[in-house]
Amino acid sequence: MKTPDQWDRYHLWTGVVGREYITFQVAACQDAHLALSVVPLYPEMYSYQVIIGGWNNTKSAIRDAITYGTETKVEVSTPAILDCMEKRDFWVGWTDMTIQVGTGSEAFQSVFMQWKDEYFHEVDAVGFSTGHGATGEWTLKTADR
Repeated sequence: MKTPDQWDRYHLWTGVVGREYITFQVAACQDAHLALSVVPLYPEMYSYQVIIGGWNNTKSAIRDAITYGTETKVEVSTPAILDCMEKRDFWVGWTDMTIQVGTGSEAFQSVFMQWKDEYFHEVDAVGFSTGHGATGEWTLKTADR
């Protein structure tokens, strides 16, 4: 699956009802974005945003919504975490009111970023996007069930 250089729209969606994580691979020069949403196709409503390799592939972040002016909840240094040509393994999990992000194909291992939300909402769909000068090539490892 491919995503264009168009961050303002999530181009790929997968259902995750009843799941606690998703594993995937992505090749992108920067700015791999995921929307963890209650309502598929409407990431503005009750969504978390996960950014991997943002800011020219130097940082990653978790935000509590996908709108302008949204407060970044966690931001960590992750220089060169993405690669333009090589697909790299990642996972994102949502359990115990906590969003976690890690490297590798084993969920809940090798965590590099997490945030606990005291007002946690369900995650029923995940959207994928790239932008800010990057396209992406994605492979989902945990698909719809």
